[in-house]
This record gives sequence, structure tokens and C-alpha cells, in this order.
Amino acid sequence: MAKIFGVELKNVNITRAMEDYHVETEIYLDGKQIGFFIDDGNGGPGMFKFNCDLSTRKEFYYVAWRYFASYPEIDSLALYEYTQKEFTELKGSLPKVSYKEWPDEKVAMFFINQIVYLYQLEEQFYQAKSEGYSAIVVARFYALKNAKAEPEKIFYTDGSDDMLKQVIDIIEKTNRNYVISQYTSVNDFMIG
Repeated sequence: MAKIFGVELKNVNITRAMEDYHVETEIYLDGKQIGFFIDDGNGGPGMFKFNCDLSTRKEFYYVAWRYFASYPEIDSLALYEYTQKEFTELKGSLPKVSYKEWPDEKVAMFFINQIVYLYQLEEQFYQAKSEGYSAIVVARFYALKNAKAEPEKIFYTDGSDDMLKQVIDIIEKTNRNYVISQYTSVNDFMIG
């Protein structure tokens, strides 16, 4: 089950909405339900409904902050400014968006969106496994200034280094602004 730093989602319901995806899910921290998250997918922000005490809610916010502090390259706002070559050269020293100016709930919303994304990738992984493949390779594209990003591409593969190289060769022919991730095990969907 997709999990980041002890936070996981259960009873996830994702459907297509007007602008994006409608998401309803229960939020668990260290195995204990702490609330719900709902995003109607119509352009507005998602909503939290907590059913835990203030101390647990603060712990949840702390986990969300810690995640973004630990993985600054996850921040797509920073990545949109760089080409793949620049990203590779700068990885680990990318300028960080100042999350300190954001309220806890906004950071937590982006955090939950990361877990939803990981959950969706895990579903793709299970689909690939059911079709006899061993891995998925995900190419996430990032826009340069004044240019749109392509939709991400997911490839079902045998998980070998040769197949990964073939996917990279295909991607590089169409777009050089990408980050490649390969998932070969359910453990790849658990961070921290």
C-alpha cells in the first residue's frame, strides 16, 4: 500500500471530474485513522476533515513538512524551471519554494496529493503485473518557461536495465525535460 512516512490512504475513491480528479479517501497515520480528505476536482482546493486530537493533527502536519524538506526535488514548482540536463546537474541543490510561508493545511494538501499519485502508480504497477510484466517505468515531463509539459507516460516493462535504457532512448527522442522512475516492487511505493 502506498505510504509516505507512516501516512497512508484507505478506501480511496478516484473519479474523473470537471477539471481534474475527484478524490475521497480516509487518512491513516501509523495505522490509526485520523481523518478524511476530499478534493472535488473542480479547480478548488481539497478539504480535510479530521477526527483526531490537535496533537495528532500537528504530528500529521509535521510529517507533511518533513517529507517536502527531505525531498525538495519532488517540488514540481521548482522543477518546471529546469531542463532535464539542468535538473540532473542541480539535483540536490534546487532552489526550494518557501513552504515556510504556507499554512500547514496547504502543505498537507500537497502531501496528500503526492500519496494519491503514488497510490495511482501502485494501481498501474498491479495492472502491469496482472498482464505479466515485472515493472513500470514512469516518465514525468516538466515544462520550460513559456512551454507546456507533456502528460506523463507509463511503460510496462520486464524491469531489466536494457528495457529501462530503451525507454529512456524513446523519451529522449521526444522530450528532454523529464524525470524517469522505475518501480519493480510494492516496496517502491513506500517512502520513509
